[in-house]
Amino acid sequence: MYDYCFYSNGKILLTGEYILLKGALGLALPTKKGQFLLIKKLNHNKYFYWVSINEKKEIFFKAYFNFFSLNILYCSNIKIALYIQNILKIIKKIKPFIFNIGLKIKTILEFPLNWGLGSSSTLICNISKWTKINLYYLFKKISNGSGYDVYCSLYGSSLLYNLKNNKPNINFIYFNPPFKKKLYFIYLNKKKNTEEEIIFFLKKKNNIIPIDLFNNFTKEILKTKKLNIFENVLFLYEKEISKILNIKCIKEKYFKNYQGIVKSLGAWGGDFALVSKRKGMKNYFYKKGYNIIIPFEKMIL
Repeated sequence: MYDYCFYSNGKILLTGEYILLKGALGLALPTKKGQFLLIKKLNHNKYFYWVSINEKKEIFFKAYFNFFSLNILYCSNIKIALYIQNILKIIKKIKPFIFNIGLKIKTILEFPLNWGLGSSSTLICNISKWTKINLYYLFKKISNGSGYDVYCSLYGSSLLYNLKNNKPNINFIYFNPPFKKKLYFIYLNKKKNTEEEIIFFLKKKNNIIPIDLFNNFTKEILKTKKLNIFENVLFLYEKEISKILNIKCIKEKYFKNYQGIVKSLGAWGGDFALVSKRKGMKNYFYKKGYNIIIPFEKMIL
């Protein structure tokens, strides 16, 4: 029996990848699947025990941290352990009274870890709910990102998100296109490290980013009722991002002869792509080795 239970939804970023960091609008969508955080108080002050469960209900990580120093006593994955240790140290510095007794901390993911739907953002969001530490403050202690993902997780709502004076500006929206039955998510199985991609983008110099143009694209995507206009705007959007990153669009690289849209999501070339349906769509992607194809309505909350 656990003393506390928290839950946050995953996320997908439809527009705003990279340029959110420069103040552009991003359209973020919550996923139906997310992550749980369970907290149990232990009747001793010897250690903190952390265990993480995947979507198959299997343990994929566990660790013990010293009660006083938060040193790693044991872990099954040092990279994950160091990440969690950093979070625990931040909590202890801000709200030390939370750690006045040993704890068992358990996370349960509803989606595969390598899908990039927000294993980190849902964790940070849940920890903010548990500790009552300001969400954006906690996020910025851990990440260089824009923060759209933690707010999409927090509210479980579609958002128009941008940064104004380096602070979150959030507008709740209802994204329910009439052609959603023709939209699918294709898993690319080429997961990117978000923090590394952010650093890569921020190091780029002499890039003039037409913020107003990108914002207009996002607004047009929100209001259009026609699939062909939606596809065309996303195509133009990808072309402009391609120029900034000096990277070929994913469709141009891998799916040049596909008639529908293939739109990168998040870090380019990474986890999922948004695809619009054409005759023979599934067979086309299956032949190329992409066999995880999820309808929009099954993915998005």
